[in-house]
Amino acid sequence: MRRILLMVLRNIFFVPVYWYKLCYHARHVDKYTEEEHYKLLKYIDHRANTSGNIHIEVHGQENIPEQDGFMFYPNHQGLYDVLAIMEACPRPFAVVAKKEVADVPFLKQVFTCMKAYMIDREDVRQSLQVIVNVSNDVKNGRNFLIFPEGTRSRQGNQVQDFKGGSFKAATRARCPIIPVALINCFMPFDSKTTEHVNVQVHFLEPLLYEEYKDMKTTEIAAIVRERIQHTINENVYREMREKILQVKTFGSFSMIYDGKSLFGRKVGETQFASMMQMLIHERKKGVSRERLEQELFGEREVENVHHALQSVIYNAKKRLEKAGLPDVNYIEIRNGVVYWNDEIKVQEDATEFDQIYNRIKHEKNPDKKIKDLEKIFEIYTGEFLVKRQSVIWVAIEARRYEDMFRECVEEAAGLYREKKNYTQLEHLGVYASNIEPFSDWEALTMEAMVALGRYEEATDLYADTAERYFEERGLKPAKRLLESLNQLGNQVMHSYDVLDNIQHNLEEKEIPKGAYLCSYPTFRGIYHHLARMLERSGQSIYLMLCTIVDSKGRPMKEGVMLEGLAKRLEESICTSIRNSDVVNHYSKGQYLVLLINTTREDCAVIQKRINYKFLTDRQRTGVRYYVNSVVYEKDL
Repeated sequence: MRRILLMVLRNIFFVPVYWYKLCYHARHVDKYTEEEHYKLLKYIDHRANTSGNIHIEVHGQENIPEQDGFMFYPNHQGLYDVLAIMEACPRPFAVVAKKEVADVPFLKQVFTCMKAYMIDREDVRQSLQVIVNVSNDVKNGRNFLIFPEGTRSRQGNQVQDFKGGSFKAATRARCPIIPVALINCFMPFDSKTTEHVNVQVHFLEPLLYEEYKDMKTTEIAAIVRERIQHTINENVYREMREKILQVKTFGSFSMIYDGKSLFGRKVGETQFASMMQMLIHERKKGVSRERLEQELFGEREVENVHHALQSVIYNAKKRLEKAGLPDVNYIEIRNGVVYWNDEIKVQEDATEFDQIYNRIKHEKNPDKKIKDLEKIFEIYTGEFLVKRQSVIWVAIEARRYEDMFRECVEEAAGLYREKKNYTQLEHLGVYASNIEPFSDWEALTMEAMVALGRYEEATDLYADTAERYFEERGLKPAKRLLESLNQLGNQVMHSYDVLDNIQHNLEEKEIPKGAYLCSYPTFRGIYHHLARMLERSGQSIYLMLCTIVDSKGRPMKEGVMLEGLAKRLEESICTSIRNSDVVNHYSKGQYLVLLINTTREDCAVIQKRINYKFLTDRQRTGVRYYVNSVVYEKDL
């Protein structure tokens, strides 16, 4: 389950928040509508798919009936099936699942939110009652999903026999039956790779009650299975017949032919890999023999470099033949230039990126442009040949693609704004943040949340982002994120809440003892506000900077020790000053303090008080203090 671990790690700050929300929804299932539950589940699902390098190809959405009260019948490939269908389906649905998974964490909460039914296959009476309950719910306008195979297939895209009994609920409800063909759904969770994977979801033409009312359930099962298997065969085996060498360079490097990797589980920094990367990427114009030899052998002393290159090419041919490629000369040398044989069809993601990007530059139709931009985002799953960016030509190309990617994100964001499609803008922000961490793309997600009225989520996202930037990189929030925060404030100000509600949202749920500890943007805002009020109020305010230093008086360097000392200093400051004073964790070993209505002499007293609480026996570190008046001092 490596991909699940990848999903969790890439959403390490997201998981606790949405685990809490999921559990809350599950505990208060009747508090929310089915649509509200489904919206939350789809959002979590989309985050997981994006971070897990999974792309869902959706076909046949038009076959989903406009009126609710229908049933999905998909083939069952693996644990990922429901997540794939949830990403693909815009309408809420529930599932019928086996009781064995009813108490599995996460699944338990998801099924509760869906108001799913758990079936005991060993208990005939309970199974019949589930069928009756499902059929009644469908009659009342709910949608359901049942896996007619009963258990997941262990044969990939080969469909097992469908059980006729699974269609009894549909026949009782007299509802549309929608076959759903899942392709490669076994790959995300049931394979050990974390590489990019394409999953296909095909919603097939519905089987209406008028068409099956005179059939036995076993006959219905056979028809649905045949349609699904036919769709799978058409899509899977067509690709196999075309025999295209698929080369992935974004995020991770891979070469796949006829569904098989040329490198197995690991791609080593081999001469074969280096040569293939350069030749395939430069296959239109070729690579000079001298440049390729420099790439493969560098400054190593090789007795006959031309002969050594021929040996590498020969070994490459054997390796490609072993992978199933036809017996041809894959690599040719003409007039001192090395070429990839264009008879062997290659689909390289970087080449496709370039083609679509150039098309976008000349496209005037916004709808066509956004479709191409979304294709770009499907392709770009990470930096170009990320593990080889110490090589000059790779580094140059990586920077070029990075610049184009950012340009595409900004253009797509602009188009989504124009169309007021803030849901897609949110997805774009999440995607871009996963691809390029610490590039402030969270601002797009915040902007979308604000536009959709999800102010609390936007505030939480800002706080999480600011904390992560600081803890992992020592960075303060960038201008773009601060602008999004200001936008959030403006939107909330213009909302139509009555004053009592606004005040309720502003109030602290529980007023803690000690000083007010806040983020830097909040601290700055308070500082500006107080500085404006000084002359009229007659107060004196001092700004204090506390810096942790070592035994020699030098600022402490980063490390575990500094983290512990910073936490103790924070506690010492907050408990040494009044509730009205304000504190900010300015940097890893520094705190800013606003001391309100105090004197310079009091500042010295406060310093001693902090020192007393901070210092311990034999402690060789200390705190250096700097104090400035904030513009105006009260005449005492």
